[in-house]
Amino acid sequence: MTSIFRPAVLLLAGRSVGFLAAFGMPIFLARIFPVSEFGTYKQVFLIYATLFGIAQIGMAESLYYFLPTNRDNGGNHAANTLTVLGASGLVCLALVWVCRSGVGSIFNNPVLPQYLPLAGASLMFSLAAVLLEITMTARKRFRLAAGTYAVSEILRVGFYLLPVAIFGGLEALLWGAVAFALLRLGVTVFYLYRNFGTGLRPDWQVLRGQLAYALPFAMAVTIDVAQGTLHLYAVAHFFPPAMFAVYAVGCLQIPLVDMMMTSTGNVMMVRMQELRTAGRTADILEIWRDTTLKLALVFVPLVVALLILADHLITLLYTSRYAASVPVFMVSVTMIAMAGIMTDSVLRVYAQTRYLVVLNIVRLGVVATTIVFLMRALDITGAVVATVLATIIYKALALLRIKHVLKCPLSRILPWGGVARVLAITAVAALPAILVKLLLERAGLAPVVILLVPGMVYAIAYIALFYLYAPISKADKAALALWVYKPFATVIRGLKAF
Repeated sequence: MTSIFRPAVLLLAGRSVGFLAAFGMPIFLARIFPVSEFGTYKQVFLIYATLFGIAQIGMAESLYYFLPTNRDNGGNHAANTLTVLGASGLVCLALVWVCRSGVGSIFNNPVLPQYLPLAGASLMFSLAAVLLEITMTARKRFRLAAGTYAVSEILRVGFYLLPVAIFGGLEALLWGAVAFALLRLGVTVFYLYRNFGTGLRPDWQVLRGQLAYALPFAMAVTIDVAQGTLHLYAVAHFFPPAMFAVYAVGCLQIPLVDMMMTSTGNVMMVRMQELRTAGRTADILEIWRDTTLKLALVFVPLVVALLILADHLITLLYTSRYAASVPVFMVSVTMIAMAGIMTDSVLRVYAQTRYLVVLNIVRLGVVATTIVFLMRALDITGAVVATVLATIIYKALALLRIKHVLKCPLSRILPWGGVARVLAITAVAALPAILVKLLLERAGLAPVVILLVPGMVYAIAYIALFYLYAPISKADKAALALWVYKPFATVIRGLKAF
């Protein structure tokens, strides 16, 4: 618990300070933008996110591999990453500028091209700044990384929404995005120079080693981004912007899940890399099993809660205009449980980046061959069903590879017994919540009451069963409770101080 979850709590707390504001931004925009303009906003940032993931070409993530074990030339690794990402950002800006008209045709959205140059400028500056918190985390400066995450998220939301509040419209938001990205880049360069000094200079020999690790991983990421966004592009192509907005809301990402997964995964990778260098494979397996079980104790009940409350949650957050998003959302949230099985982190520690390429090709193939058929059968919900199916196959193949890498039997690759107990506890806790929800709906009470009361009943039942029957020690239960509670306490303290 000390090696993984204590630093993860710090990172998670930092990310969570900006959680409420970041989560509320699209909810705010959905209320002030017409549905079609909100769909255009979602399309712009779909393109942004696609290029942002691909254009890093694995360089930023390579720092998790090199900085913990190569401290003498850390400045070379950081400078190489900054230089390559800066060049990659310029290429993206040029690509967006040249292809903007064609992109508008593909999306069947004639107003989309006018927003793409600003999105490209924001992307260019953001790419070069992406290594800021990564460098801090890889050098075990978890507290600083947590604070940087928090301040950065709060500023980002402010820079995005303040121009909208003053001037209105999507263009104003994008100008704010450009200003924020430029500010963040300046902070990144200042931090790197202050920490590495004259050692912050590119080195060709070091770069060759980074590229040997990063490029196969970049291929895997490119294919992963392609399969992860293909369903969104398919819906954008076959349906109008307003329907894309409905689908995008259904694919609502829960930021807390990503923050928990990313914070824990980053720390786990650093710790595993140290153990691998020391030849302690058995300890790596135990960290993997322990982390997977503890994430299951959080993610599985979260998925069930979201399934129970999906209809009222979507309409409360986004209004009844987006009620058609509910079926998409209910399918989409099942991937949260699979996200807790962080197979990619283990494979990256063992430099299995080429195998990640193969896995993502398989996943892309599953999506590509099933999505049109499933959309015809299930309308827009079929697109997310194809993605879930591909993810299940991906995780199964990744676990088989981890079994080979860690040289352990299939019975040990996951904490099967513990996961089964988590599923049982969750199922029992869900029963009274479902009953209460049905009674409140029959009584015709307000949606907010139907959302909050069953949620509280479910939470109380799960917490009681967790402390009685969860398959971890009392000390781990206390530490896990702190891990979940501390970010919320940090947010509350911050709000009180404000």
